[in-house]
Amino acid sequence: MFNKIMLAIDGSEHAQRAADKAIDLVKELSNASVTILHVVSKAPSRAKLLQSNFDVKSILKEEAHHILHSVEEKFKGKGVDYQFEVALGDASHEIVEYAEKKNYDLIIIGSRGLNALGEMLLGSVSHQVAHDAHCPVMIVK
Repeated sequence: MFNKIMLAIDGSEHAQRAADKAIDLVKELSNASVTILHVVSKAPSRAKLLQSNFDVKSILKEEAHHILHSVEEKFKGKGVDYQFEVALGDASHEIVEYAEKKNYDLIIIGSRGLNALGEMLLGSVSHQVAHDAHCPVMIVK
């Protein structure tokens, strides 16, 4: 059924609940794996780029681990293995593209993120992912 699951998170309260659902689902499925994906919308500062010798991926992962520490602790506390990935760009586009490229069976995402103004003007990331994804999407309230 679902072997490869992506949990798309941004640090919001809804993302925390989505993480709980992902943990519950993975524990019920015997062969499922989960990847936590965090999308950053803006590039690191010039100073950070210079300091890291232009290793953008390591900067993004370090910042994401700091923001999403509580989600990682939930997974570790429940004994659920996961992979952690970061992407840079438009959240809905990156989530859909990553899921398609890596052949995920399910995307789990919170119903609302951190940017309420952007949701009002452009539509929610979860709505756009549900519309564009080539696999099932679980939206958690």
